[in-house]
Amino acid sequence: SRFDRKTLIAGLERQASASNKKLAASTLEQHSSIFLHSYKREESAGDDTSWCPLQDLGLFEEVTADDGKTVYLVGRNAPLGLSPRVFLFSLIGYFERQNASSLSLSQIVHGEFSPGSVFRLDNFQVGGLIEGVEKEFGGVVRFIDTADTQQILLDRTLAPAWADCLMGVGDELNV
Repeated sequence: SRFDRKTLIAGLERQASASNKKLAASTLEQHSSIFLHSYKREESAGDDTSWCPLQDLGLFEEVTADDGKTVYLVGRNAPLGLSPRVFLFSLIGYFERQNASSLSLSQIVHGEFSPGSVFRLDNFQVGGLIEGVEKEFGGVVRFIDTADTQQILLDRTLAPAWADCLMGVGDELNV
């Protein structure tokens, strides 16, 4: 997906309104600048004073659109350091919150607070991570990919011991 500064400010304004808060235009502008600079380093910034560790994640890319405006592309790369172990932890947590033992690939990629939406992953990236989980933690998850369905099955009995803290909590994990 993509957004520009104007869209970001409008989204912040909607969030504030939904919380019954009125924010000045200057505050919204300032907060959007802080957000953008937290995740995207200015090319002209040669010193470390403007560096933020979040910039190394590469969660979005700044590009110039055909009309000359600056836009930000989101979700083009899987976050660095997202290992099969971390993905499995988030996947088990999501299955528990859904109280399910099988979910569609679409739910895992696009569902609210799903691993795909949290880590900004597309179908291909989620498929690759599930493949990594299958190799590293044989049998815990299985990816069923047929002509009419793409389903992920979770076998809780084969989950690693470190995942026990997620088992059986259901909606208690929802924030």
